[in-house]
Amino acid sequence: MTAEITGLLGLGEGPYQVGIAVPDLEAAVEGFRAVTGCGPLEVWTYDRSELVRESTFRGEDAPYASRIAIGVGTTQVEYIEPLPGGVSIVHEHVERHGYGLHHLGFRTEDLEAAIARMAAAGFGTIQTISGWGLDGDGAAVFFDTFATLGFWTEVVSPAARRHPAHGAIPAAVG
Repeated sequence: MTAEITGLLGLGEGPYQVGIAVPDLEAAVEGFRAVTGCGPLEVWTYDRSELVRESTFRGEDAPYASRIAIGVGTTQVEYIEPLPGGVSIVHEHVERHGYGLHHLGFRTEDLEAAIARMAAAGFGTIQTISGWGLDGDGAAVFFDTFATLGFWTEVVSPAARRHPAHGAIPAAVG
């Protein structure tokens, strides 16, 4: 199988993000900071009240709802706390596999081409989320690579301008 999927995403670089599902965002970030000394991490709530214009789960319109904390570095660490009322790959992952490694994220400039290549290779779309940028741009697609890779694969077309963070953990002093 390795020969068929080599370079499938056509990105030429490794993941830019490691996504980790957690039950408590603050506790996870505080632990990360205690071990690594990195932080604070910026926090956003992703739902349809502000940051998610459209979302689908397994082909159906679905209310995505989670809080995320992101740390910027060579590889971005993203902690994801699924929120009540959300229907998503994060919620399903936690129900089936528990908390821990959720996905590796890859950037692309041509999301449609990446979707087509993944579909042709047999990796279906599980989740789509779009519209988190200030201009309504920004889109992510999660692919069903769990059985093959042991994690989900997220491909992101980043927003040109991101909404300001809703806060930080730990909270900024001053």
